Amino acid sequence: MNKILFHRIIIGVLILLNLFLVAKIILPGDRGHHRMGDRAAGGPKMMIAKKLNFDSAQMQKFEVMVENHHSTVRALDKEMRLLKHSLLRELDQQEESKRDSTYQEIGELQAQVERAHIQHFIAVKSLCREDQLEDFEKLNRRLVEMFSKGRERRGRH
Repeated sequence: MNKILFHRIIIGVLILLNLFLVAKIILPGDRGHHRMGDRAAGGPKMMIAKKLNFDSAQMQKFEVMVENHHSTVRALDKEMRLLKHSLLRELDQQEESKRDSTYQEIGELQAQVERAHIQHFIAVKSLCREDQLEDFEKLNRRLVEMFSKGRERRGRH
């Protein structure tokens, strides 16, 4: 195999890898940022229910709460994704003030996502009986640790 063919193959592989990475970043889908726990074991919903030892009545309410929470967050994520796509599509055409306005909208949507997460955990806590509150506090401390570590990892480039 000559050098030119070898270089073409390497360049082709690198192009394919870049396209794959760009697609993973831009295209919608579950990128794992809402996951905690193992999907095979039922994911975060089952992990939380198990740690808090929910009874069947609590579990029914919890499942409705989780579905409503996921629906809210998915809708907000979709809006943010659309705004980000519009920024990328119109890089050369947008004025700085228009981009600033879009950044502000994305920030407001992200703040709504964070509010939704906090409200969700407040609602989960309200489901707990008195004897479950200590387990909730332990779970809350664990979540704080998990999210802190996740942010540290994502911050390193």
